[in-house]
Amino acid sequence: FGNCLFVCGADKILLNGKPAKSGTRVKEGDIIEILFSGGALKCRVLSVKEVVKKEEAAKMYEVIA
Repeated sequence: FGNCLFVCGADKILLNGKPAKSGTRVKEGDIIEILFSGGALKCRVLSVKEVVKKEEAAKMYEVIA
C-alpha cells in the first residue's frame, strides 16, 4: 500500500480527519473526505492496488456519507 499516493490541495480533502497534502499515502481503512461548497463526500478505502482495471475501481472504496 505504501506506493499509492493521494493527490489533493487547498485543505479541501481530509484523510482520517486531517488535511491531506499532495503525496499523502493512502491505505486500506483510511477515510477520505472531499469538501465541496455544497457539502462533502466521505469514503472508506477498501483496497489499494498498483494497477487496477476500470471495472474494479468502484470496488476499492465505499461511500459512507
